Parts: sequence; structure tokens; C-alpha cells
Amino acid sequence: MSIRSAETGVDLLNNIQDWRIRAKKIRVIAETMLDGASRQVLLQIANDWEQMAQLVEDDRNANPTA
Repeated sequence: MSIRSAETGVDLLNNIQDWRIRAKKIRVIAETMLDGASRQVLLQIANDWEQMAQLVEDDRNANPTA
């Protein structure tokens, strides 16, 4: 399945690099948060982006022709 950006043509569901960049940016923002609960929410979001990237990457490695 593929959903592409109308502007760039980038596959939005399988863009591993973009998800990892988002995770990194969110972690940087989380480091600046004074509120511990807010920091934890942002870190969880970053971990979720990283996990999505890893799942797609693992699937691609297991099914290189898919």
C-alpha cells in the first residue's frame, strides 16, 4: 500500500528516513521541556516514530521484492 504526497510524490507510509528525522527532532524538543509529563509524552511519540520506521525496515528486509 502506498499513499503519496500530492506535492512531492513521497510515499508517506513507507518513508523510513522521514520518520527517523521526526523522532530525532522530537527528542531534541523533549530535552528542553521542564515539565516531566510533557517530556515523557514527547519521548513516547519519538519512540513510536522510530518503531514505525523499524517495522517497515524489518518488513522490507524480510520481503525485499514486496
